[in-house]
Amino acid sequence: MKRYRYILLINIVVILLCGGYLIKDKLLNNKLTEEKPVANKPVESNLDKMYELPAFYEDFPSPEKLRLIQVDLRRKDLSELDLKGRSKDLFNAYFDSTTKWPSKDKMPEDFTPEKVLELGKDPGLGISKLHKEGITGKNIGIAILDSPLKNKHVDYNERIKHYEEMFNPIDDNLEHGPAVTSIAAGKSVGVASEADIYYFADDNDYTDKNGNTRNDFEKVAKVIDRVIEINKTLPEDKKIRVISMSEGCGPEDKGYKEFKDAVSRAGKEGIFAISSILEDTHGFKFSGLGRFPADDNNNVSSFVNGKFYQNKLSKFTSEEFLKSVKDYLYFPMDSRAVAGPNSDNEYIFYRFGAYSWVVPYISGLYALSCEVNPKVTPELFWKTALETSKETKFDYKSKTYEIKHVVSPVDLIEKLRALK
Repeated sequence: MKRYRYILLINIVVILLCGGYLIKDKLLNNKLTEEKPVANKPVESNLDKMYELPAFYEDFPSPEKLRLIQVDLRRKDLSELDLKGRSKDLFNAYFDSTTKWPSKDKMPEDFTPEKVLELGKDPGLGISKLHKEGITGKNIGIAILDSPLKNKHVDYNERIKHYEEMFNPIDDNLEHGPAVTSIAAGKSVGVASEADIYYFADDNDYTDKNGNTRNDFEKVAKVIDRVIEINKTLPEDKKIRVISMSEGCGPEDKGYKEFKDAVSRAGKEGIFAISSILEDTHGFKFSGLGRFPADDNNNVSSFVNGKFYQNKLSKFTSEEFLKSVKDYLYFPMDSRAVAGPNSDNEYIFYRFGAYSWVVPYISGLYALSCEVNPKVTPELFWKTALETSKETKFDYKSKTYEIKHVVSPVDLIEKLRALK
């Protein structure tokens, strides 16, 4: 998540032009807006016309990001193409609710973008069953640290209890904030679909002596302390119980110690600070799952090792892989539909993901756990999640691999509720 500084005046102008909002030191109980968001129809103008569909190559020799995003159809007009026989490429595509498709007679019979998008909205693994039982994270606070939100998306806007921008953030990836917010707490996409959202947009970039852009995690630590400060003013039955931040640092990074100290302070206040370095901060190992877009995301057998990490499988025998992931807990990661940044009801289908998508999933699940068992701790949550997890097997390049611990939300919540 790279961010670049500009002067405050430019920051304000850009946000206003984007239809966004800038709120600093907003009083806690004031909502972001008293008006209910109006669902603007995704804008179909200014789509890029495509004259040829890119092909997807399984072993594309390139940097990881390019290897995954080979077929990018976001905000594209494909209406004049004949895509019959292109199922493989389409099932590996990224697209959104503005993508303009050809007529049905020019599409593969087995690929329906609307169905793929709707299936991708479901968090999977029984989360929808929990929602139907009324377990939605209601009155549980989730703090999200990410890039600025520029829209008022219908999936989460009404539940934003606090929005604050720190260190003048301007981000070059405006998709990230809406995506992680919807995965954690989106109404139709999220794990904790009725949780309260406390959003903090921050900028922790700085330029080192060699002119390279680096991250200063001392700033992130200050944001965590801000969350703690706000949480102390909340009533006991509406506390922030989890911080979701899709980033992490190592000993070589500026502010590493300050970051870990802040995570520890949050823990002492009853807040589970979840980042991409959970193994470092809490001793918890996790990874992400993949799924073919048309497969049932509520069936554990549909899941495989996440694509982002799949290329490492060739280095292992089946036994070596099983040993290497022995204590890892796996969560859904690929084939997710998330809130988009360009309108109030835009959705984007991400064929492949990374830890950025796993962190908010874990955060939302912890919020559900807090709802059924207010005394839950990160240690109890993780221990119980491992104990109630499911196994799955998958094939990759003529080998069969096994994952021992796929999270089972229904079983996890049932057991935590019994321990209440």
